[in-house]
Amino acid sequence: DGIAWFTRPAEGRVGRRGSDGIVREFVLPEASEPTGIAVARDGAAWVAERRGNRLVRVSPDGEVTAWPLATSNGQPDAVSVAPDGSVWLTLPNSRRIARVSAQGALEEFAVENAPAGIAVAPDGGVWFGAPTSKRLGRLDPATGKVAWTPLPDAPVAVAAGRDGSIWVVLGVGDKLGRIPPKS
Repeated sequence: DGIAWFTRPAEGRVGRRGSDGIVREFVLPEASEPTGIAVARDGAAWVAERRGNRLVRVSPDGEVTAWPLATSNGQPDAVSVAPDGSVWLTLPNSRRIARVSAQGALEEFAVENAPAGIAVAPDGGVWFGAPTSKRLGRLDPATGKVAWTPLPDAPVAVAAGRDGSIWVVLGVGDKLGRIPPKS
């Protein structure tokens, strides 16, 4: 659609470049440090506020709604929007993954390692990297259990393909891995 959202962590801003090329920026509260960003089907951007310890929704017209996180100082980082409209984010400082349901309910899941990167596959599985143990985790939201896949290097970013493949950036960003969908 030609629209791009971006964060400016040092300035505490979220920006939107419209399909007409016009850039609008929206100011978040002081010391928010917006990091990860993902766009939902309705065109709104979901943003992790690292220092603000919140998940923020910025509508296409700039209306800001925030969800404070239950765990203090979780330092939210990566964000992903699931097919069901829920929003997932990593809380690396507290070794947790959080979900805000489409109805606005917040739930947190403890994981073994500080998560890095997050993606929700078409089947609803929540994938995240665990750099310190060189593994990729798949959280089953129904049970809260994590299945682990060992990797040859530390995962730093994760993405889900429409076909169910999981893509992972390894090391210092110089390697790309793929986990094929289950058949």
